[in-house]
Amino acid sequence: MILSTTDLIPGKPVKKILGVVSGNIVKSKSVSEPVFEGLKKVISQSISFGPSIITGEEVGVPSEELDEKKVKEDAASRELVGYTELLRNLRAEALKRLAESAEKVKADAVINIRFSTNVIMLHAFEILAYGTAVKLGQITARP
Repeated sequence: MILSTTDLIPGKPVKKILGVVSGNIVKSKSVSEPVFEGLKKVISQSISFGPSIITGEEVGVPSEELDEKKVKEDAASRELVGYTELLRNLRAEALKRLAESAEKVKADAVINIRFSTNVIMLHAFEILAYGTAVKLGQITARP
């Protein structure tokens, strides 16, 4: 099965359009995972809690000065890895289901594939993959 985001397959003319096919999946992420992931981000950053009652030393204060460039880099790296992985897996499953849909109508390929991502409710996502199922022809040699 050929899967493509383009509207044609080089060297293979579209002989027949079989119609729109799709594959979707809805899945929720554990409610506790984003909370723990967020806490890890907060805890891993240097936070000042003020002087320690016992030693008098500053607790949680970074030992080196934070320059503006480093702060910007830290802000940019706050990727929620769990969500990234979840959405990557959902896209792969939606694409697999799209291909299964195309096989049911005996398609050779699916062209113009697109993805749609929707938040259904807090921590629940739908990924929809859709495209046009087609039968491909052969290029005939010209005299």
